[in-house]
Formats: sequence, structure tokens, C-alpha cells
Amino acid sequence: MQTSSSLIAAVIGATLLVSGCSTTNEAKKAEENWDAARLYDESHKALKRGDAAGAVRHLETLQVRFPLADYAKQAQLDIILAYYQREEYDYAITSADQFIQLNPQSPHAAYAWYMKGRCELARAKGLLEKYFPRDLSTTDQRLINTARSYFDQVSKRYPDSPWAEASAQESTRLLEELAQHELFVAQFYYDRGAYVGASNRIKALLATFPESEYRTDAMQLLINCYEKQGLNKQAEVIKSQLTS
Repeated sequence: MQTSSSLIAAVIGATLLVSGCSTTNEAKKAEENWDAARLYDESHKALKRGDAAGAVRHLETLQVRFPLADYAKQAQLDIILAYYQREEYDYAITSADQFIQLNPQSPHAAYAWYMKGRCELARAKGLLEKYFPRDLSTTDQRLINTARSYFDQVSKRYPDSPWAEASAQESTRLLEELAQHELFVAQFYYDRGAYVGASNRIKALLATFPESEYRTDAMQLLINCYEKQGLNKQAEVIKSQLTS
């Protein structure tokens, strides 16, 4: 009985597999007859239902088969988002770079720069960030700097773009993250008695991010560093600046 049941299960499984392959092949054949408008429409439907892989497939097909169609340029932008949703950030950035190079004067290039920033920011946060969020001040600051530089491109080059305000906000937020990182490192040095190293990091913070919300905390820590080293005159100078 067990052998018979196993045989039946195997036959059913094989039948479903063949049926599934047949359905897939039929779907692919049907897609071969889609025009540019249909491919573009189906890619949007795929994005809306969260099928980023399907969206990428349709958009890539559209660009290959209809490179001169009106939909092709928009497909170049949409595929950036599709790759981003698939967490294929290298492909997304490459697609964004291609759009910027081919359309440097297009107002839509602002979106490409913005998405480059989003991709770098996502890479900085990393996979674990999705499940165990932590402060960006402890992540790779090179990626944070790169992301901020991309957001700044939007604000500087395309100030009237719909993405300008969001980019400026992201840039400001990341600036604070960078300042917080410097304070984080300075505190690390201070806690271990490396007061000279801590002082140098704080001075760099104050010079680079003079308007940061962490300025007051940084100055207080600098006062502590000076006092620990017996540099009371220097500490008094910072105290006077802090209260002025």
C-alpha cells in the first residue's frame, strides 16, 4: 500500500510539474506578443503587487525590444525602483547612472540621483537593520557620506524638483548621523582614557558640523577632556563659548 501511495503521489507531482511548466511556457509565449504599452502596464501592475522580479523582467524586455518607444525612457526610471525593491542595489545604481548619462538635462535625473542615495543608505543599514534596527551612527560612515553626496546633488542641481525637499531632509538627517558618529567615537576614546584622541575627534566634529544638534554635547565632552588633562585654561575657554 505504501509503495502504491508513493507511486500515485509521484505521478501527481510529475503531472503538476509538467502542468506548471506548460503554464509558464504559455505565459512566456503570450508575453512575446505584447507591445511596449502592454509591457509597461504589466510592469506597473507587478510593482504594485510587490512582484519586483516580474517588473524587472517586463521592463528589461521593453528596453531591449522597444528601445525607441516612448515608454522606454520611463522604463529606465522604473527599473531603478524595481531593482531597489529587490535589494539589488548595484543594479539599481548602475541603472540610475545610465539614465543620468543618457539624460543629463532631464528633470527626471533628480529621481535617479535620489534613488542612488536611497540605495547607498540601504546598503549602509544592511540586511540586519531590517530586523534589528540600530543607530546609523555605528554603521559604515563612507556609505553614509556617499548617500548624502547623492542627496545633495538633487538639492543643488534640481532645486525645483519634486525630490529636492526630500533629498534636503535626508541630507540634513545624515549630517546629524555623521556628527553623532564623531561624538560616539570621541566618547569611546574618552571612556578609555585616550583624552587627546577624544579631543581631536571633538574638534573635528565642531569644525565640520558647526550647526549640529550634537554641538553642545561635544563641547561638554571637550571640557571634560581638557580637565582630565589639567588644561584648565582651555576648558574655561570652551565653557565661555558654551554659555555665550
